[in-house]
Amino acid sequence: MPNIRFAAPQEDDNDTVPDERGALKAIHHGQRFSRKLKRRLTQRTIAEARALKKQSKEAIHVLFYAAELVSITSKLTRTTHNTHTY
Repeated sequence: MPNIRFAAPQEDDNDTVPDERGALKAIHHGQRFSRKLKRRLTQRTIAEARALKKQSKEAIHVLFYAAELVSITSKLTRTTHNTHTY
């Protein structure tokens, strides 16, 4: 018997079935879209946090201003009541 060896068929990694290429393309597209969406959501969340921080600062300033007005008003009413002569 002759000693015949058959070489195993070599598969080229670059040759993929069209369905596989479509699936890989869809997976990569999904990954890119996911990263893009995550980046946008992160940027939007940071922007909203900054807006809330600014709004909180403004609210605190308004509270201090209101407290100052109440303080001044109470001082004025005390001085006007004390100056009346009966």
